[in-house]
Amino acid sequence: MAINRPAQSQILLLASYPYGGLWAVSALCDQDDETTDHLLTACVFVREVWHCLLRAVGLQQLTPQQNATLSEWWQQTRQALPSTFRRCFDSLVLLTLWMLWKERNRRVFEAMSRTPHQLFLLIKEEADAWIGAGFNSLSALFAHVA
Repeated sequence: MAINRPAQSQILLLASYPYGGLWAVSALCDQDDETTDHLLTACVFVREVWHCLLRAVGLQQLTPQQNATLSEWWQQTRQALPSTFRRCFDSLVLLTLWMLWKERNRRVFEAMSRTPHQLFLLIKEEADAWIGAGFNSLSALFAHVA
C-alpha cells in the first residue's frame, strides 16, 4: 500500500505520542483512552462516521470493528476490494482521517462538536469538491455506486 509521504509522516507522528495517544480520554466519545487506533477506527463515534461513509458507497460491511487497529483494518479492507478501487479507497481513508482529526481538534480547541452524521455530510461535501476538481482517484468509488 502506497501512502504519500506527508500523510504517512502525519500518521507516524500521531502514533509516536506517549501510549499511542494524546489525551487520557477520547475527545470524540469521552469514553475510552485516546489512542491513535481508538481515535481513527475504534471509537463508537468514529465507527458511526465510517459506517455512514462506507454505506454511501455500498461497502458498509467493511466498517471497522470496536477492537480494530487502523493499520490492520486499512490493509485488510483494501485487500477485500477489487484492485481497481484500492487507490480511491485509500483516498477516501486519508480524507476521512484528516476530517476526523480536524473534528477532534475542533472539540479540544474550540469546544464545538458535530454529530457523526454531520461529520459524514461534511466529509461527503469535501469528497464531492475533490471530485469536482478532477480528483479521479476518488470519483471511481462513488461512481461505482451511483
